[in-house]
Amino acid sequence: MKKILSIGEFAKISLVCRKTLIWYDNTDLFKSAITDTNGYRYYRYDQIYTISMIQMLLELGLSHNQIREYMKKTNPEAARELLQTQRGLLEKELLRIRSAMDVISSRLDSLDEASVSDTGISICHMKASPVFISRDLGGIRRNEIGDDIWDGYYTDCDKHGNGFGYPEGLVVRRDAVEDGTGSRISCIAGYVSSSKYANSSMPEGDYLVYQGIGGMDDTGPMYADIKEYISGHSLSVAGDAWEKRIIDEGSAEDKAEHRIRIAVPIESTAEE
Repeated sequence: MKKILSIGEFAKISLVCRKTLIWYDNTDLFKSAITDTNGYRYYRYDQIYTISMIQMLLELGLSHNQIREYMKKTNPEAARELLQTQRGLLEKELLRIRSAMDVISSRLDSLDEASVSDTGISICHMKASPVFISRDLGGIRRNEIGDDIWDGYYTDCDKHGNGFGYPEGLVVRRDAVEDGTGSRISCIAGYVSSSKYANSSMPEGDYLVYQGIGGMDDTGPMYADIKEYISGHSLSVAGDAWEKRIIDEGSAEDKAEHRIRIAVPIESTAEE
């Protein structure tokens, strides 16, 4: 085995280009083992470990100056301290990325739901799904939900580690479903991807599902239709309704393309 490598050979083995190696040498970040009188640079094989460490630290986000200072005082304790710090930062970044991935998955699920379901009313059995709900809003009217309430909800989401952007909606009080207005609200709900982000759940059961065009301000006529359908099909409302914006401003600029799902738990009143 050769004891020294030319800069071209070292570049090929280290996967660091020749131009970068020259810049590293000129800036005292990583020096060649030998520079002859003609200016040719040569490297030892064991310098592969040093250049690999430098490249890894660059990948971790350290600046050239930070790496240069670290390389001046390399020792096991300094290496341990630096790597532990970087591991902690990477773990935080992984949590952020995983949260973002979960939000993306949830929004894709909502888009898929909108694409396979027609607008109008259907009856189906739904499994329990995790949600993150706000504090109890005490039946506040829909048009009285101010920015302070939304801000408080998003603050609570952040404290719980929930990324912003999950499909969201309102939970409508049972009596407001029964009277056909949908005007009184129990809480805000975000439809999260996993129970680890949830503080409650939408219960499993039989639901009347209405997929309508528009958003949370356009549900009045939908609840009137729901009331009429329930009264005409021997059904009764069994609990609060769960609204979910399945296509919102983040997915469609044209409001005519917005979709909202209203899921109303139901029971049959037909005689056996």
